[in-house]
Order: sequence, then C-alpha cells, then structure tokens
Amino acid sequence: HHEFGYEFGELIGKYCYSAFHNSDTPCNNCPVVKTLETSKKQRSLMYLEYCEKTFDITGSPVLDKDGEISLVVHISRDVTRSLRQSEEYKRLLKALEHTSDVIVVTDSNGNIQYTNPAFTNVTGYSNDEAFGRNMNILNSGEHSQAFFEELWRCLRNGNVWKGTFVNRKKDGTLFTEESTISPILDADGNIDSFVAVKRDTSKEESLEKQLQQAIKLEAIGTLAGGIAHDFNNILSSILGYA
Repeated sequence: HHEFGYEFGELIGKYCYSAFHNSDTPCNNCPVVKTLETSKKQRSLMYLEYCEKTFDITGSPVLDKDGEISLVVHISRDVTRSLRQSEEYKRLLKALEHTSDVIVVTDSNGNIQYTNPAFTNVTGYSNDEAFGRNMNILNSGEHSQAFFEELWRCLRNGNVWKGTFVNRKKDGTLFTEESTISPILDADGNIDSFVAVKRDTSKEESLEKQLQQAIKLEAIGTLAGGIAHDFNNILSSILGYA
C-alpha cells in the first residue's frame, strides 16, 4: 500500500486498473485477466507511468473444492532497479565485446574467468580455451621471477599495477603489450578478482624501430654527403696545384 501512497485497507473493493492505471478497463496484458481466462498462473512485466517504475506481476489461481477459480492472488514486485542494472550490464558487455583493447577478468589466483574477442584476436586463444587456465599461459620467459613477485605484491596490497609485458601467443609468437591490472573487492573489502586491460603495442614498437633506423640512415647519409663534399674540395685543390 505504501508503495503507491495508499493506506492499509483503502484499496479494498477497487479495481487495480482504476487504482494504478487510472483506466476504466483492464490492461491488455493483465495477468489477472489471463489467469481467469486460462485457470493457470500468468506473469508479465508492467510499467507504471505515474511512478516511473516497472513491476513483475503474477496472477495465481486459487481453486475451490469443485476446481473452479475462487480467488486470484495478484503479486507485484518492483524490478525497476534490477532491470536498469541488467540494461547497464548489457551495455557494458557490448562495449567490452567491441573494444579493440584486450579485457581479461581473473579470480584472485589469476585463473581466467572472462576474455573479450580482442583477447582471441591478439593471443590466438579462444574464450573456451582460456577459461579456467592461469594467465601464465602467455608467459614468454622474458621476465624474471622478481618481476612477477613485485607485480603480485602490488596487486595483493590492493593497488593498480601498470607496466609492459612481453608475452607469447598460442602460436609461439612474442608480442609486447601495455597492461593495467586492477583488483576488484567484494562486499567485505577482500580481493575477489582482477581485471586487466591490455593493448598490443608490437606494431607501434616496430614502427618506432623503423623510424629510428630511418633517422640513423638519414644521419649517415648527411654525414657521408658532407665528407664527400669536403673530399671533392680537397681533391680540386690538389688537381689545381698539379
């Protein structure tokens, strides 16, 4: 009663469609009407515009000794928040599925619980192949034990770790990735899991090396040109004297 501003007993004798929908006729998807028509439990979602809430409504028949419907139990449950959270979850999941960054969620021991499609594109491991396995399946052997000990010390203390990995793909190819790993806490403040956001920087590194090589070659070319010019000047003087 308090959910809709009515006092206890005030709704007795009223129709729900007139009390809650300001209507003279039942709603099109009214579960109570459907229950009366089918003699079976019915369920539907209904949005109440005046209070801007959505309710999960069920109508359950109560039969008399002759098997006829004597009552219908009408139960309404406010699901506005859970629906909103569900929609937010769907939007978040859609964003994770389409981002080019690699997203990995692990349990507190580093065992993989979720990977997005970018993880498969980069590493070659499908979600099914990676699920339940430890993140060390990507270990390339390029990092020392001390490197990983410091990483875990940072995470176990509840801090965010940022750094660069050299990892190994399923086919054995090495690649470089920038990573940000964050601990996720449960309701009691204990570390429940970790989420890692990773970006493959192998192409950027390759382009940077090519650029550095081009700069070196240009410098060598400039130096060689200068030497050749000076040599020509000296040679001209020698020929002149000769």
